[in-house]
Amino acid sequence: MGRNIEIKARCPNPGAIEQIIQKMNLPFGGILRQTDTFYQTPRGRLKLRETDNESMLIPYLRKNQKGPGSSDYVLLPVEEPMLTHRILEAMFGVRSVVEKKRRIWFYENVRIHLDDVEDLGSFIELEGVVNEKNPGRPTLEKVELLMELFGIVEKDLVMNAYVDLMETGND
Repeated sequence: MGRNIEIKARCPNPGAIEQIIQKMNLPFGGILRQTDTFYQTPRGRLKLRETDNESMLIPYLRKNQKGPGSSDYVLLPVEEPMLTHRILEAMFGVRSVVEKKRRIWFYENVRIHLDDVEDLGSFIELEGVVNEKNPGRPTLEKVELLMELFGIVEKDLVMNAYVDLMETGND
């Protein structure tokens, strides 16, 4: 199972963040168009993520909180997304669908996502991958450093997942 230390924040000026990223000369990971179909689950979240070139089933556990928090997840490659969707829809029911364009950069073990989310707007996510090589405390410190460099303040932080925001509109 994977673990991240992550934050999500509203991003009123993605261009300013991109300028900082360019000055830092961070490696660019590309642009993805993602469709995340969330299914009804009694605990945690379950989504089928589809991009142009791959599909993944991602079950994950994450508390809704503002500021850096941990998320436990598994990335399961899916070879037949349509069939998988039909089975999951029949078993659990569809909760919601989130569509976004994601631009990705890397700062060591931290992924920087600038997301344009349909019907919600622009967001920044910082996801620090925790593992033996990158323990929790140093990863948290990197996330906090990036928050400071990007000017992410308390009022910008979002405690809920995009799926929750789609349903409630509340941060």
